[in-house]
Amino acid sequence: GTWQNSGSKWVFHVDDVFPSGNVLTASAIVFNSKNEFLMTFNTERNQWELPGGHIDETETPEQGCIREVFEEGGVNIHHLTYFGFNKITNDSPVINKETNLAYPLPSYSVYYFCECNDEPMHPPIAIECEKAESFNLDSEKVTKFIQIIVNSALKLKNKAL
Repeated sequence: GTWQNSGSKWVFHVDDVFPSGNVLTASAIVFNSKNEFLMTFNTERNQWELPGGHIDETETPEQGCIREVFEEGGVNIHHLTYFGFNKITNDSPVINKETNLAYPLPSYSVYYFCECNDEPMHPPIAIECEKAESFNLDSEKVTKFIQIIVNSALKLKNKAL
């Protein structure tokens, strides 16, 4: 696939082997007890997304994922299970707005599925996220890309039970 407005190309892989290379971002499919999953509304891209983001230099991908989900989605997560990644390539460099440096290519975005307590969500503290809500796969706000990733996570989650 290709991400909207960026020209970056991605290929999603369901794999229990962690990618070697530049792992830049981590995201989570956060399930509640009703098997709904969390999405956040990103005001910079004007779209609903899975919570996640850049991994800080001092963090593991799992630690970065936990932090990003709290910042963007307002929930504490547990029982993270790695299940796949996007390999991201591009025909020309993509510049990080914060550092003004080009992202290394290829790079990888890793995915976990996990659970959260059915506690009230705190408002997102990440400036790019306006709100966070739980959805099911039938929602019109769920893109084909997110459906693919959530379906993959659901199959593996159900297999583990």
